[in-house]
Amino acid sequence: SPSPSTSLSPSASPSPSPLPSPSEFASVLITEIMYNPASTEDDWEWVEVHNSGSYPVDLSGWVLDDVNSDAHGRANIASGVIPGGHSAILYNADDITAADFTAAWGPDINLIAVTNWYDIRLNNDSDTVSLWSSFSDYSGDHQTHANAHTTVAYDDSGAWPRADGASIYLTDLTADPTDEANWALSELGTPTPLGTGRQSTAAGGNSGNDIGSPAENTPPSPSASPSPSASPPSSSPSASTSPSPSPSTSSSPSASPSPSPSPS
Repeated sequence: SPSPSTSLSPSASPSPSPLPSPSEFASVLITEIMYNPASTEDDWEWVEVHNSGSYPVDLSGWVLDDVNSDAHGRANIASGVIPGGHSAILYNADDITAADFTAAWGPDINLIAVTNWYDIRLNNDSDTVSLWSSFSDYSGDHQTHANAHTTVAYDDSGAWPRADGASIYLTDLTADPTDEANWALSELGTPTPLGTGRQSTAAGGNSGNDIGSPAENTPPSPSASPSPSASPPSSSPSASTSPSPSPSTSSSPSASPSPSPSPS
């Protein structure tokens, strides 16, 4: 009877295998910033973030902020997931809704609500915007940003593009986002690493004069679904081999004395 108990312990070993949820946070970075929209500020400010990793990243409990004297009292991102290889737009949920943003910028955008945007209010000349992966990392760090997960300190002087009604975007997803030479101004019809520059629509409270390239995520999940469908066929051939075990069972009757172990 002890032998079956050992057979149970191996059966428990498969359960740990579902832990492919590694903290691949390093793959999340800020890739576009609309800090000086032509539409009402700070309603239509937004920040694009990209997950270049293979696994989804859950932003629940993360914090978005800039350098200012007013610290958040709690995490201002309640929920939101970025699938691997996809992006999301962090928008001002205090002043506009997801429906408003969709009306102005179109569908298929992964929108993640950010609250308490009033204490962010991105500066139009220069500012530092960062993401923290937890409130504990953020607490006491809202001015130095030393513990931030990803940071961009933009300016409208030097090599930085001057954003007046348009967003700025990272020109290469593998480039250093802290280097001003790796940022450009969104322009109509100009391709970016994650989309194409376009003008907003006068809808949802937007003026229709903003230019940006918020990533439109074509849903890849359906395209991934066919791959599992390919796995069933592989199991069907295995079923064709299943008849072979039947002869083995015919040999088992010959071993009629062996049934005594089966009760154990």
